[in-house]
Amino acid sequence: MAVSRWIGQLADYGIANGLLEPVDRTYVINRILEALALDFYEEQEAEGALASLEEILKQLLDDAGERGLLEPDSITARDLLDTKLMGCLVPRPSQVIHKFWTLYEQSPQRATDFYYD
Repeated sequence: MAVSRWIGQLADYGIANGLLEPVDRTYVINRILEALALDFYEEQEAEGALASLEEILKQLLDDAGERGLLEPDSITARDLLDTKLMGCLVPRPSQVIHKFWTLYEQSPQRATDFYYD
């Protein structure tokens, strides 16, 4: 169940960095499970500080490679799955556009800062 720990950490990374709201955590975990072709998840008790994004992704990609999900287990295959996993955390383009223009009405600078952040 070690992979569950890293899946939870990836969702928590998204929350901690403002990529998603806490209410979206279960939804995002389900999307990550789909991306990793897994049909199980067991919530893990938090152990210390959140790992770095690089460590979280490395662990998830290593697990995917061990399960034969990366065929061949190459830099390209890892990059593609890495991108797919991060895609589970980011909002749809329509949501970003809507938020940008909502902020822009308040302040063009604030909207630009949001976009580049």
